[in-house]
Amino acid sequence: MFKNKKLSSAFSRKISSAARLAIEDMAHGRAQQEPAITDRLIAYIQSEMRRSQRSPFTWSAMTLTDRGRNSQEKRYGADFVGSLEINLDGFHVKKGFLAQAKKIEPNDSYPKSEFDKLTSQCEDMLRISPSSFVFLYSKYDGFSVVPAIGVVSSRNCNPHELTTKPVQKFFGEHFECFIGDPRIKVASIDTIDSIYERYRARTAVHIAIGSSDEEQGEMFKRNEL
Repeated sequence: MFKNKKLSSAFSRKISSAARLAIEDMAHGRAQQEPAITDRLIAYIQSEMRRSQRSPFTWSAMTLTDRGRNSQEKRYGADFVGSLEINLDGFHVKKGFLAQAKKIEPNDSYPKSEFDKLTSQCEDMLRISPSSFVFLYSKYDGFSVVPAIGVVSSRNCNPHELTTKPVQKFFGEHFECFIGDPRIKVASIDTIDSIYERYRARTAVHIAIGSSDEEQGEMFKRNEL
């Protein structure tokens, strides 16, 4: 997008303020579990964004269901989806990302079973979008973000050992268009369903049977996205 340090700074300040409030809620026990912390963070960000009626950017998010055998989180690996729209003179974009949330401190032990579960969740998100991330919630280090690709590429470890960005910097780069999937135009389950179904259709197994020896039993996967 066109350089606009004034708007970029304003956006980052809003995110910083929202994150600080959510961290305070977590530190004081008003939000103790990951879903509650995520809901607080989303609510505070949306509240900050709505303060300015004439803002050229809007941000929306929704949490995915995490209960039951066929919950949305189990299917997609994500806890929430965020979507940003920027509408400036000569520039208009809608894009979003998927995120899994983990409440963990830098010095906490992280069992292999938990890391394997996180890896599986990241793989599920990456099947839908390369713009997939893990949000780390810490009372002492604040909120930070790890790329899902970094998790699936690493050995078993506490996620804080991986390369992270402070949440304010992550959203700053989201605003500046270094981060975001244009297919995630709206933060809705319909959007994710649509991308997921297209992914499944494009990785279907195709069996071709012909008369020649070379054609008989030919089977391949179509992986183009």
